[in-house]
Amino acid sequence: MRTATDKEHLAFAYENKRVIVTYDNDFLKLHTEEKSHYGIAFSQNPVSIGEMISFLLLMHEVLEEKDMINAIEFI
Repeated sequence: MRTATDKEHLAFAYENKRVIVTYDNDFLKLHTEEKSHYGIAFSQNPVSIGEMISFLLLMHEVLEEKDMINAIEFI
């Protein structure tokens, strides 16, 4: 999916019940335009891989699937 558009990535994630993890501001715009998605984990600034993994593990531990539907979690 390297050449897919952001919209196509969001659709793929939705079809597979996956959260998008990104630094791309375009997904904030898509969040308001698209009807449904399974969540977006967004960071304004790049973080280390270790920090990202820690944050995602925390999200997994404290949030349920229903909590992420159509939601944005800021990293």
